[in-house]
Amino acid sequence: MKRITFVLASILLMSGCATTSSFREANQSMPHAILKFQSVVGIGNALTVLEINGEPPAYWKMNYHKFLVPPGHVVLLLKSCLSPRYGYIGSDLVQIDVEAERTYSFTRDILKDSIVLKVTRDDGDVVYTNNMAVDPGYCN
Repeated sequence: MKRITFVLASILLMSGCATTSSFREANQSMPHAILKFQSVVGIGNALTVLEINGEPPAYWKMNYHKFLVPPGHVVLLLKSCLSPRYGYIGSDLVQIDVEAERTYSFTRDILKDSIVLKVTRDDGDVVYTNNMAVDPGYCN
């Protein structure tokens, strides 16, 4: 009886962690593209994924560095911190078309007063580049 109660409690707890309004990754056995985000050491923080196709990633994946998405049109809302000292935050709405079995790397470069976002496909082609909109704000 204790074992059944424990199993039921575990299932309820785990099912309560994922909401229907959070982004669900593509199944690894189905065609998918991989979105990889640069890890950053030092000034500022890495790119943070706020939304994928209008849905936020699950809470525990907010600072995750790899997502599997179905091929096709992908819309991402990203943010990055320019400097924790000065508190400038960059954000960008990225729209790209991704192909199955390809990896897309998201990197950002900090310039004097802006953050440049670049998306590179695994064959070296740059598929997106933009200066992120930078506004005063707190980096967290």
